[in-house]
Amino acid sequence: MAADIFKTLVSFPFFIGMGREELENIVAKTKLSFHTMHEGEVIVDTTTRSGMLVMLTDGMAVATTYSDDKAYWVEEEINGPTLVQPEYVFGLAQRFSQLWKAKTVCHLITLDKQEILKLSDNSLIFRLNLLNLLSTQVQKRQVLFWRAAPNSEEESLRRFFLVHSIRPAGRKVFHIKLVRLEKELNIERRRISMVLRQWEEQGLVTWTRGCLDIKAMEKVINNSLTPSPLSKKRSLTPSPLSKGEGRNMLQGTK
Repeated sequence: MAADIFKTLVSFPFFIGMGREELENIVAKTKLSFHTMHEGEVIVDTTTRSGMLVMLTDGMAVATTYSDDKAYWVEEEINGPTLVQPEYVFGLAQRFSQLWKAKTVCHLITLDKQEILKLSDNSLIFRLNLLNLLSTQVQKRQVLFWRAAPNSEEESLRRFFLVHSIRPAGRKVFHIKLVRLEKELNIERRRISMVLRQWEEQGLVTWTRGCLDIKAMEKVINNSLTPSPLSKKRSLTPSPLSKGEGRNMLQGTK
């Protein structure tokens, strides 16, 4: 049983680099709370007070993030081991900003803020790992907003989905209407529809009214649209454009 606890702890970034003796000391002197959540049970939501570290050790959860006006939201399937909004352990926010529900049986370990501060005082490795994790998250977010502007409708859509995701991989379900996407991206609905239809033909997404189911985000990110036979049939009557210009127009870059 003890070996299982050590193996579980080192699967999280806070405990990487610790020797067995230090891990044994942490397990013996730290108040670790263990929880089991069943399918459909809420792990945290926007009314749950933050100021604690929540570690999903195994199982699958669905994380839901809402826009500020609640007009659209995204659901993401996330497998353990993972951390639930670790940036909310400290800071001004008093509650979590996302809803996390168990999709399968999930096991959790939680640490309150006082135990985290005690660990930081007693363990240099834990303190450095904590700072590295929080710093890396901030740096990754900053990079996203300083990338070059998208040069096509497809790239704009990919960027939107990426920025609004916790992880750049796995299944995502975006509950958003086309009119809101048009407003967010400042792109005509017709051009957005063209990209989404091609993604659907390629088996990357399932698109229904107000709901876009992305089966594997990593495939959308790495995908580069090429006109499919169905797309060619739906294209406008050919005009005297060069081959390159015609391809760009189909992709909505003109």
